[in-house]
Amino acid sequence: MDFLSILLISIGLAMDCLAVSISSAVTIKDVKLSDGVRVGIFFGAFQGGLALLGWLGASNFATLVESVDHWIAFILLAIIGIKMIKEGMEEEESSGMNHRNLKILLILSIATSIDSLAIGISFAFLGISILLPVILISVMSFIFAFAGTFIGQKAGERLEGKMEVIGGLILIGLGLKILLEHTVF
Repeated sequence: MDFLSILLISIGLAMDCLAVSISSAVTIKDVKLSDGVRVGIFFGAFQGGLALLGWLGASNFATLVESVDHWIAFILLAIIGIKMIKEGMEEEESSGMNHRNLKILLILSIATSIDSLAIGISFAFLGISILLPVILISVMSFIFAFAGTFIGQKAGERLEGKMEVIGGLILIGLGLKILLEHTVF
């Protein structure tokens, strides 16, 4: 597989990171550089790490992951999305369904990296060396998640209280998209 193909796959995987980092940052009024770096590191590490894990465990793990990966991603994203919508509709101040909550950041990182695990498995079956893909997947995911954090803050400033509901809908929609891609198309 050539460099351009691996780069395009990396960008495709990073698009989920972008969408989720935008939706997780919309409720934060004072996004700092450290927020963007933290989100980027988590998403980049999980995307690259799960691609490596998929590649390493391909022979033993492939059928298990391929049959349920879309359901895992959908369920995780739907749970977080529903919670965000619920909190966004409450009168009181939101408890913070955002990336500053380490548990939420961990769940979001895992949920968006399920496809990366499957890509790693595919690379193993195709006999592709994993070093370059892991580096590109990690770097692209870092960049997109980092940028998404600041895009999310700007969107949140414009739409104030509605953004937590919108962010929740985005996460549910992303989970549904993953589910439909694997079950219908």
